[in-house]
Amino acid sequence: MSIQKRAFAVSGDRVFVSEQGEGATAGKPAVFLRLHHCNLDCGWCDTPYTWNRAMREYYEEREKWSIEKTVETIASKWKASVYHGSAEPRLIITGGEPLLQQKGIVELLNCPEFSHWHIEVETNGTIAPLPPLLCRIQWNCSPKLANSGVPLERRLYPDVLRVFTHGNTYFKFVVQNENDIDEIIGDFLPHLAGFPRSRIFISPEGRDTETLDAVIDRTSGRVSKEGFVLGDRLQIRRYGDKRRT
Repeated sequence: MSIQKRAFAVSGDRVFVSEQGEGATAGKPAVFLRLHHCNLDCGWCDTPYTWNRAMREYYEEREKWSIEKTVETIASKWKASVYHGSAEPRLIITGGEPLLQQKGIVELLNCPEFSHWHIEVETNGTIAPLPPLLCRIQWNCSPKLANSGVPLERRLYPDVLRVFTHGNTYFKFVVQNENDIDEIIGDFLPHLAGFPRSRIFISPEGRDTETLDAVIDRTSGRVSKEGFVLGDRLQIRRYGDKRRT
């Protein structure tokens, strides 16, 4: 029986080295693999070129990469980085929505080159991971709130959220104000029964430091009161609103 060779749809950002900007591993250096396509269309999305068919970048920048090319590019980017030899190798697969291509991710992570790498996948929590992936990966699961502009029935999948509670998962919610925290507690926590709030990060929405600071000022007291973790967007503070950071 022939072996199917999968290929990734890779976004225009392709593969780049930076530091994780959000969540539990914020500040840690990593290679980022940005995949194309998403099943949501958040109004404040900072990577709309991965899904917005009205943008020329959606068509002009996407590339189809073999697993072999993907492995080679990731390894070479890490080896050429200033972090090589001084930090654990870390791969963060982001998007778009990576789990639209999760069969390719399974094949990628089966490559021996990644046997000693720390792997993170960023997902919106609407697609359940395949069993081979669930316990292999750190999941940075970011379900979307009403502030995304996406209807509830497209962004809230209780059965999928419960699957993620059985993996090495950190949840992250993007907020603009305290009403968003009420929404997290009312709409999402009932499906995360028993999941520790110390693994739920609250991230300010914003694409400049002034907006981030204003959201943090409005919400930090409530975040602390509810036992969540106050997050940030270090990539915005360090590099501004730029791609490949």
